[in-house]
Amino acid sequence: MLPALFALGSNSALHAELVAMFFRLLPEDVTVHNEDLDGERRRQLLQGLTQTLPETLPFLYKLLDQHFGAAMAAVEQNQMESAKQHAAAVTAALNAVIAYAEWAPVVSLANYGLIQACGFLLSAVEFQTSACEVFRLMAGRRRPVDESVGNYDIAMEGVFDTLCNASKAYFSELNKRAASGEEMDEESDFGECLCEAMVALGQQNLHCVARNDSKVTTYLHQMLCFLQHPKLALHSIALPLWTTLLRESSLAMSTTDQQGLTDKEKEKRSHAVSISQDFCAVLLDIAFQRLLIKDGGDGSAESETWIQEFSSASDFSQFRSRLVELVRHVSSQQPVLAASKVAERLQLTFSSSTFESVSSKEVTILETTQTYLENIMSGIPEKVMAVALATTAPSNELRTILEGILQRLLMVEWKGPILVELHTRHFDAMGPYFKHAPAAIPVVVDKLFKLLTSLPVTREFGDTEKDTMRARLQVCTSFLRLARAGDVAMLPYMQGIAETMTSFHGQGLMVRSELNLLGESLLIVGSAVGGEQQVQVLEWLFGPMQQQWILPAWQEKYLSSPASLVRLLTQDVSIGDAHEEMWSMYHTVTFFERALRRCTNPSGKASSGPSATADNVDMDAAAMPASNHAMIPHLAWMFSPLLKLLRCMHALWSPSVATTLPMQVQGALAMADAEQASLLGDLATNRGSAGASAMTETKSDSENNKVKEIRTWLKGVRDAGYNILGLSATRIGEGFFVDVDGRPAALATALLENIQHMELHHIRQLLHLVIIPVVKMCPITLWDPWLRQLLPPVLVHCHRVLTTAWTSLIKEGSVKIPDNWSVSTSNQNSTQEIKSEVIKEKLLRDLTRETCQLLSTASSPALNIRTTPQDGVEGDGGGMEVAGSPFNPATSLIWFLMQHGDAATAALHVGIEALEWPDSESVHKALVFCAAVANVAALVSDSYQLQEVVGKDMFSSAIRALMLESNASAQAELVGLLRDIYLRLGSRHSTPRQVLLALPSITPDTLSAFEAALHKTSSAKEQRQHIKAFLLSAGGDQLKALIPQKNTNVITNVTNRVTAGHFSERASRHEREDFGSIGLAAII
Repeated sequence: MLPALFALGSNSALHAELVAMFFRLLPEDVTVHNEDLDGERRRQLLQGLTQTLPETLPFLYKLLDQHFGAAMAAVEQNQMESAKQHAAAVTAALNAVIAYAEWAPVVSLANYGLIQACGFLLSAVEFQTSACEVFRLMAGRRRPVDESVGNYDIAMEGVFDTLCNASKAYFSELNKRAASGEEMDEESDFGECLCEAMVALGQQNLHCVARNDSKVTTYLHQMLCFLQHPKLALHSIALPLWTTLLRESSLAMSTTDQQGLTDKEKEKRSHAVSISQDFCAVLLDIAFQRLLIKDGGDGSAESETWIQEFSSASDFSQFRSRLVELVRHVSSQQPVLAASKVAERLQLTFSSSTFESVSSKEVTILETTQTYLENIMSGIPEKVMAVALATTAPSNELRTILEGILQRLLMVEWKGPILVELHTRHFDAMGPYFKHAPAAIPVVVDKLFKLLTSLPVTREFGDTEKDTMRARLQVCTSFLRLARAGDVAMLPYMQGIAETMTSFHGQGLMVRSELNLLGESLLIVGSAVGGEQQVQVLEWLFGPMQQQWILPAWQEKYLSSPASLVRLLTQDVSIGDAHEEMWSMYHTVTFFERALRRCTNPSGKASSGPSATADNVDMDAAAMPASNHAMIPHLAWMFSPLLKLLRCMHALWSPSVATTLPMQVQGALAMADAEQASLLGDLATNRGSAGASAMTETKSDSENNKVKEIRTWLKGVRDAGYNILGLSATRIGEGFFVDVDGRPAALATALLENIQHMELHHIRQLLHLVIIPVVKMCPITLWDPWLRQLLPPVLVHCHRVLTTAWTSLIKEGSVKIPDNWSVSTSNQNSTQEIKSEVIKEKLLRDLTRETCQLLSTASSPALNIRTTPQDGVEGDGGGMEVAGSPFNPATSLIWFLMQHGDAATAALHVGIEALEWPDSESVHKALVFCAAVANVAALVSDSYQLQEVVGKDMFSSAIRALMLESNASAQAELVGLLRDIYLRLGSRHSTPRQVLLALPSITPDTLSAFEAALHKTSSAKEQRQHIKAFLLSAGGDQLKALIPQKNTNVITNVTNRVTAGHFSERASRHEREDFGSIGLAAII
């Protein structure tokens, strides 16, 4: 057949084009498109293709040579029609070569002249893009491991030379056109393809010329030109190469011990290219210029530039991340150079910025300088930084430069909130320096206090006032970062900071939120020192808060009822004391949460685990907790008012209260547009979107601000309050669970009194932050007073909501949830209704997963001591002993849960029904619960009702769950559950057997044969295989989770065929995986 095709292609340009198209489609059909072929058949076809290469590749070269020459001759003779036909033949031949370039041996492509031919065509504008595509594919090829390595390196070196020469010509032409004012837009595709080829060459095959310094330098110069290209598309293509080269160079420089590295890793690092200081200097300059590009957030025409260059905000973010990575890698390898570069930038920026009023361009420069400084400081290795700052020799360049940078920051005197905020962020960027230069800390502390007092204290909420508030908070946050960096080095200055804070607060120069942030910095230092110092800091910080929160009159005024809380939230901003009280309450709760996170147990021991007992606690006196955690005394005064506050907040959603709320509070209870956008997966909230609620559209700015303020307050206090309870359970341990003044009942009332009115995302937060930690950490001896009051209301309500919502979603395609949900579908257009449905489904899945996580947590081995089954259970396996230990129901939370009727029913319904809900993550978690319940049912011989539920409902649901394709990832667990139920309960109950007999095509004889095979083996794996085969014989294609998924083979790289002898030899050395990285031709 091939001779006939070759002869046909020689007839005319048209015939040559047709034959070339055939040779393009043939390999594409085998290597790419024909996925239905099995692996062996594809190997056979590929072998056939490989055997034709000695005839096919010369023919393609002949077509390129003959018809390109004919096209040029026709142009000279002004025979344009003939020239077009010959040009079409050349294009078709190039497309055919492209089809072979990705997998055919590179050596063959070189030997038959195709690399040379395509290299020549790179200079022809009409064909250069297609010719460059050939090189792009070859450049990304992987080096073979057979005897052709030497020839491959030679061929790839030719590819290097060709592409570097093409790159030089491209930039030469670009510079000529730029000098004459012309543009090269028509060649942008070629430029991008050429850049991609050069990048692939450097990432995959740079080792082929790594020992030729001249060629490597030439290559790097060309890639630097691409990085400097004004067109961001080309810059973005080249950028990953530089980060890769720098990363590999850093690894090669830092690796002194080669142990543990594979031979390939050792070889790769041995070929790592060292980037010279001159290159690094240029890279830093380029990175700074590119970091000046903003993300378009301010809506100006200049800031929207990136939109034209990047397809999405995600791409732009990735571009910025790579620039930052580039800066850090250069700083790691050339710390002195990087430090000097940023010092120059700071000098240039600060010397030209008296900045009485600052423009957006100047802000951009300052922001970029701060980012530049931050990443250079982070990139300098800590050991290098420590050694440099510990050495006082005059020749210590790095220390001199860094001290100069600090002095420059200390000398700057800027005014105004924007500049003060940027100034403090520059100090934040110096964190790694402060870690090893403790002597600088008191000077920086004084400077930060000066910056704070340079801004007025404001309680207004206009745009200017918000800028001021944000800047002041930024200054206070800088104290936190300084404390983290300085650690114990700040200890000598704590007293002075505390006195200054007290003085400022007493003079009205510092508000509560700022005081808390500075207090948190002291807490960081106190916790680092530990023990007594931590306790003293906490007493000093919490003293004023405690005095207020324990006052009965204060609690009566603000926490006695929902109406009291509403009055506090809706006070006019002009009433300063009430407004300040509102935010003082907010900051007290949020600071208490942060203190819990910061504090560790002074004894250095972890909080008690869930299996700990309270035997050492005087339950009658209930005065001394089992733990000496520093936060326990403060939890005592916080607990009761916090629960009152949460109870009032939860009541706002109840119908009796919600209908009486002011419009501002009602608006605050609704989900914000930004939160809805995040649930929809939007990159950013469209400020002017049509999806904004009608309420938002009709309100004045002041009303909108008040709604946002109340919403922020409610969400912040609720989440912080939940975190206080959850963190207390996990970090304080038994000291939290001691029943002081009816603590369990008060907690249950505050959290669950209005659970039926909560929204889905609200319940999910409650489960995640409070209920699950409490269940996980509650000591066994305190299950009854705590979990008996918490679990039943939660499980009953979640069962009701989830069952209703999933039933409506599966049957009707729409989620039905309580009417009080904050995103109503009434009065919405079709687009808004679709978004609303998407949001509701997302919230439903989140709540389902969290509820199943609660059940999974209750099933954990730590909460079910001595109930874990052996995997190799034979026959019934339903005895009362596991691993020689008798089952004690008192140590099983699952059994405890089964003793409480409503909670048990709800938990079983959710756990069993969740297996059939199309959400694989929930199914995995529900299976943990189902397995634990099945195990307890088998261990407790008199649990007839539970055994009946497991043997019938759970067993049937697990089989139906296998009908969902979404459960393919859980099919092994589902089959394992079926096996455990059938083996451990089948001999005592007939229900599992009846369920199987009810399946299609199953007769008593079929079932008996299955049971005989099942009991014949004690291997759990074989038993699961028997069950799987049995179910497939009954359900067939309906059991979608059991049907194996087809794997798609993609052939991208082939070398010359290896002989059978070589293959056998390599297989004996366990190197078959190496062939897979090259291609399939080697194992044909």
